[in-house]
Amino acid sequence: MLTFDPADASRWRDAAEFIAGQYGRLDWAFLDAGASFPRRDNYLDAARCGLDAIMPLIGDNRDGGAIIFLTSAAALREELDQGNGFMALLRHAAREGGELQVRVSALAFGGDAPSWVDTPLFKELAHGDDASAFARLAEMETPVARLPGIGLGELIPLMLAEADGGAVLVVDGGHTL
Repeated sequence: MLTFDPADASRWRDAAEFIAGQYGRLDWAFLDAGASFPRRDNYLDAARCGLDAIMPLIGDNRDGGAIIFLTSAAALREELDQGNGFMALLRHAAREGGELQVRVSALAFGGDAPSWVDTPLFKELAHGDDASAFARLAEMETPVARLPGIGLGELIPLMLAEADGGAVLVVDGGHTL
């Protein structure tokens, strides 16, 4: 996992060089689109920077790969009727990625869900310390495993491996934990 300001194109180039040098290839990536709610002013620039650096790296693979943007359905809702913004970028990236065998899709956390640090479960586990909450979460069975039928754990691999690209999977508006 690499973390940095997603609007810094030079850090994206550094990340792509690091990945190529350290691992030789990249099969798939989850990129924060920056389209949280409320959105960052430059979220589209950040999404483009990530695409520009990562898509060629994945496209160099013999079998291609996938990019999944993580975003907020609430932030995208107002763009749907306008035909611009992130949805337009996603459609363009899916067409461009198709030529490189790179599937580009999005996972949009739905509704007006609270931030995960504000959820009752996280607060209960934190005891004033976020690190202890994460440690306790790591010991728990994942929420996806408790859901009957088709769950997020089955849909994400589908988006990574088989989808044509350009899809947006909206996840239930409840707590994202």
